[in-house]
Amino acid sequence: HVEKYLDKLEFIPSMFYSGYFGYHIDNTRQWGIARTFLHGAPVFSETADKYRLGEKGDDALNRTPLLSVILVPILKIFGESHFIYQRFLNVLMAFIYPATYLLIKKIFNNRTARVTSLLMLLSVNLTFRPFNVELYLKYFSIYPVILGIYLITNKRRGNLTYLLSGLLLGMSFLIHPIGLIFMAALFIYCLV
Repeated sequence: HVEKYLDKLEFIPSMFYSGYFGYHIDNTRQWGIARTFLHGAPVFSETADKYRLGEKGDDALNRTPLLSVILVPILKIFGESHFIYQRFLNVLMAFIYPATYLLIKKIFNNRTARVTSLLMLLSVNLTFRPFNVELYLKYFSIYPVILGIYLITNKRRGNLTYLLSGLLLGMSFLIHPIGLIFMAALFIYCLV
């Protein structure tokens, strides 16, 4: 029922989503924050509430901001539609396959990378996400981590490699706080 309001960029009546309504709140939050940034509305204003389709101002501070900031030029170029936002997420999520393939090929070998890619494509849970709109921000925090690991596994490691890896992991955290878990795992990897 909520999609009817999302497609028209209309305020969502609170009677339809009293309480937590799952995916839609996670999905619309970043989109609404990006729309607020796009229009330059103050976070706690009534205008900002309109762009966030009824979410309150403290919701804008409830998530890390990087995806919303990246989304602003996309919305400016292609429009503010929730459909555009969903397609942007689909394109981003589809990159998980080649990124994982390249990382595993670098660490192990081509055969292992192919088998892993095939298993990923057969995984209904993972494959369902790029080809649908049910995407959560924690999946996007994987990309900077993959790049960071790719740098760390380089044979020629220097201070610049560690700095770039750290910046990528910080970027992962700015996309979603789950990046802290990846940071801890990479730190342990570097110690060993």
